[in-house]
Amino acid sequence: MRRGFLITVAVIVVVAAVVFMWWLPAYRESELQKQVEAIEMMEDLTAKKEAALIFLVNNQMADRELLLRALDAAASEFRGADDTESVIELYEALYTEDLTAWLRYRIIARLDRALIETEDPARAERAEDLARAMIEVNDAPMEPYHWIVYFHQRSEHTDPELTLRVALAAERATDRDEYGMWGSMLDMAYRRLLTSVVEEQGFEAALSRSQQLAGQTELPMAIAALNAAVYDIAISENEGRAVEAAVAMAELEGLTDSEPMNRIAYDMAERGLAPDVAVTLSKKALAFASSRYDSTMVLNTVGWAHYAAGEYAEAAGYLKTAVTLMDETLTSDNETVQHLLTAYDSAGMTDEQIELLAMVAARSVDSDDPARGDLAALLVQRDGDASAVEELLADLRYEGVKAAPAFRLRAADGETISLDSFRGDVLVLNFWSYG
Repeated sequence: MRRGFLITVAVIVVVAAVVFMWWLPAYRESELQKQVEAIEMMEDLTAKKEAALIFLVNNQMADRELLLRALDAAASEFRGADDTESVIELYEALYTEDLTAWLRYRIIARLDRALIETEDPARAERAEDLARAMIEVNDAPMEPYHWIVYFHQRSEHTDPELTLRVALAAERATDRDEYGMWGSMLDMAYRRLLTSVVEEQGFEAALSRSQQLAGQTELPMAIAALNAAVYDIAISENEGRAVEAAVAMAELEGLTDSEPMNRIAYDMAERGLAPDVAVTLSKKALAFASSRYDSTMVLNTVGWAHYAAGEYAEAAGYLKTAVTLMDETLTSDNETVQHLLTAYDSAGMTDEQIELLAMVAARSVDSDDPARGDLAALLVQRDGDASAVEELLADLRYEGVKAAPAFRLRAADGETISLDSFRGDVLVLNFWSYG
């Protein structure tokens, strides 16, 4: 009897301990959430800044989203009030604290930005010191490097050579899943450096400097970005040299990112410059598109490069795939839609052109959408009249749209409302919450 009682007590204690261990983190997170919400609601900016500082120092192991909310709660208010000094003071105060590496590097990036945005040469020197510190670290995520490169390359008070060193140092970033940023960082840094050489010493000096830079790295992404920068400075001075840079990018092995290949390929397609090279480069970029959005953008480039090469049917195929991947509603002014319509027209694919225009016009909320007029003109060209416009639009307007499931709900006045009671009317449902 006693033994059974002890076993029961033991089981209860274990269960209670498990429940407590599960409940405690959730409780702590809930309390921290309330603290952040309280900080966000503060109207006194000085008190908000102090409260945010204390929260960040005392709760460094909290959920990272909460930490950033607390930080932005104070900083964004000061930015809104154009109180740059208070923003800098907040970041400087946090910079002196003993913070976790994750939080410290994000503070550095935000402090650096605030200093650069003052456009004060002395403040820019302080920002340069922060940038030099980031070059030496080995445990930083990609985001702080990206912020520093982005804002430094836009400032006339920063050293382009240092900005490039920061961009190259980002190769050691800890979050490999964010490496999509690295190509654009290198692209910005090399372009800024060579552009500054052109402005100060001329085009030939910039080409000479690019050769020196090429000998300082074996990183494929860096070499690709350098060639993109050479293309940028050469395109208005020496198209042949620009094409050479694009060819060098297309021949590179070991790349992992679609930037800046896609940018250069698209520019070449727009100019009608060496379209065969643009096709090769854009297809290479397509292999490294890392998201649905990237794939859509690069497919548009591949299609447009084929169009520049006079390969209209191939262009239409790639552009149609790009349009299919688009998440937004198709519109007449969308670039990819315009490219596809142009490709259809040049390829003599009138039926496909009519179908696309009908889809755009059917989904448009603008009664004067130019797609409707273009559709009517094509129908006249193909059939001799435009009488089929309304029928086409009616067939496509609700294509793929499913009927909403029937439901009932209680209104504020206590009456019960059913969806069926609104049949035939336009109904707008607005879903919202306090969360």
